[in-house]
Amino acid sequence: MTDTQRHLFANKMSEMPEMGRFSQGTESYQQFAIRIADMLLEPEKFRELYPCLEKAGFQPA
Repeated sequence: MTDTQRHLFANKMSEMPEMGRFSQGTESYQQFAIRIADMLLEPEKFRELYPCLEKAGFQPA
């Protein structure tokens, strides 16, 4: 996944209700998307977030 794709999908995922459990306090969607993009760099978090990533339209090559 490229950096551009990572940020695109993080933006989509930040607005998904099921991602709410990962949000922190009163952060904005934009702040949350940045954190999600960082989480997608961690293999363990990537696996945990994969179902939401697919729901956002991600299709592995």
